[in-house]
Amino acid sequence: MITIGRADESWQPTLDLSPDETVSRRHARLWQQNGNWWVEDLGSLHGVMLEGKAIAGPVVLAHGARLQLGNTSLQIYLESDPLESGWSEDPLQVQEQVDSTDIHFLSGQALETGWQQRLALLLDLPLQFGSQADLNELLKVIMARTVEITPGACRGILLLYAKAQDQFLLKASIPAGTPPFSETLARRCLHEARGFIWNSESGAAQGPCSDSILEHSILSGMYAPMLWQGQAVGVIGVDNPWEPNVFKREDLRFLLAIAHYAAMAVVNHQQYQELAFNARVLERLLTNFSPKVRKHLLDRARKGKLQPGGETAEVAILFLDIRGFTSACKGEPPENIMEFLHHYFSVLVDIIFQYDGTVDKFIGDSILAVFGSPEKDPQHCEKAVAAAWHMLQAAEQIHNQRAEAGKPACGIGIGLDCGLVVHGFIGGADRLEFTVIGEPVNHAARYCAGAAKGEILISQSLFEKVFSSVEVEARSVSTKHEGVWQACRVTKLIKAGQAGAVT
Repeated sequence: MITIGRADESWQPTLDLSPDETVSRRHARLWQQNGNWWVEDLGSLHGVMLEGKAIAGPVVLAHGARLQLGNTSLQIYLESDPLESGWSEDPLQVQEQVDSTDIHFLSGQALETGWQQRLALLLDLPLQFGSQADLNELLKVIMARTVEITPGACRGILLLYAKAQDQFLLKASIPAGTPPFSETLARRCLHEARGFIWNSESGAAQGPCSDSILEHSILSGMYAPMLWQGQAVGVIGVDNPWEPNVFKREDLRFLLAIAHYAAMAVVNHQQYQELAFNARVLERLLTNFSPKVRKHLLDRARKGKLQPGGETAEVAILFLDIRGFTSACKGEPPENIMEFLHHYFSVLVDIIFQYDGTVDKFIGDSILAVFGSPEKDPQHCEKAVAAAWHMLQAAEQIHNQRAEAGKPACGIGIGLDCGLVVHGFIGGADRLEFTVIGEPVNHAARYCAGAAKGEILISQSLFEKVFSSVEVEARSVSTKHEGVWQACRVTKLIKAGQAGAVT
């Protein structure tokens, strides 16, 4: 019986179709009974398609039947082989060629020692995928084992195809050094997506051999394309420099199976690298959010729920401005100005994150932050005021340190308000940007403009929510168009909002 599926720690199918995630662990089985081969679905998620139709129970397999398991297609040949032997009519004179999707099962035959070794290699390769982290080392192991147990193979080469540059990249060769490489044969193998056996005696009868074939004395060669789900990723080849006609069709089928495994390893590695890169890019895109909020957003992104769109919510807005920045940095070279901003902002942003705030944007020497977005937080008002208070203390320490070192130094002013805003991610699927829109944003900017160096001004509505956490004194703020606004100057923080769970 032949089991088909994906291997894990407790299960090793006869035919492992990893890393095709659409294939179930225990997907299907093939067995021989009463002179026929049968196929049965083992309760897989996506089922088994035979000649394009889903099977509902055990079904007899016809010669040359095509099976579809997830995204993987298999063609089954039983006992007799429908492929015609003989010589092709092209100058390369391919002796035997096999479609890369053909998998041949020997029915009712005892395996000879050579085939036992080959089957052992096929079963061992998935284990190598899990234990060998380095792709290049894995490909070298595959190439070495292939040459070792393929009768007549003296040399071997494994090439990856760089489509953008239209060139082959050497990843493994046996022996090491100058590889026995015929680009003509390799390109034909890749272009036709077929494995084939080539012999110099019949090839010479059709015309002169290529320079590389003569240079490397390739008397008999065998090539197989590395294909996975229609994607050509490379070529595996073995050859013999001393004898022609040493490779047989079953040797070619074995090489095709190895090539499939190698292709799976390459594609799996490429997908892992792409996922890791995308994760790093997404992590950088979310640097305006605290680590806790960032984790929530990454989870949403993985589930496909991080989409453009806004929603209305109650938040607290903090607007901070560095007082006297222009005059303090006048005449300073650009690198000194950048160092100045980095010194202040790195400390102040850490405090915003400590209280689960989000940096909406940097505006020159100003910071616009929001608390209670993009994730709801019942303590957003208390946390916003606590963050402002500790930012004021931190800015004073930075001012003293820089002044003692003879560097430009400034204080800060902070304004806060709370209320309903529209917040969320705007843009398209390729570019999302977080933003907050609403009157509290403009009001916080007005309070910030009215705050002197070392002051925190909050709105009356915000004070009503945090009155038990702060001591304040009344202040007024003159605005250009709205007249005089009443405000509260924070003089003492009684109870700091604590960074808690974001719901």
